Amino acid sequence: MTHIRYFLIFAVITGHTTFGQSFNKSHLIGSWELTKEENDLPDDLPSIFDEPESVDNSQSGSSKREILLTFQPGDMADLVESGDQYKVPYLLKDSVLTIGTRSYKLLLLNKKEMTLVDDSELSISPSTYYYQRVTKPPRK
Repeated sequence: MTHIRYFLIFAVITGHTTFGQSFNKSHLIGSWELTKEENDLPDDLPSIFDEPESVDNSQSGSSKREILLTFQPGDMADLVESGDQYKVPYLLKDSVLTIGTRSYKLLLLNKKEMTLVDDSELSISPSTYYYQRVTKPPRK
């Protein structure tokens, strides 16, 4: 009987530590600026994918994507992308952040930094997005 009790205690303790990571939603509230974007394209893809990537790199080298996200209480966010501004709903559940219709896996969220990975199952090469907290108000 004591073995069963120890097993149940062990199962409860390890069950809470092995399930998904959850983040504090209050750390999300505020403005975040995209500082870096990495495409995790595997090296062993067929060469048919090499040409578009090299074209994209030459174009993206000259112009960096400017993205500013401002999360507000009430599950709405302002998204400013290259001068265009949108209001989008967001939802943070465990480690999944949904912004509009896109879902991201939240890898890091603290008071200064946020790291997201594209959570699309259809993505061959998920992108990693690095954000830093800023004090800029959203552009109008």
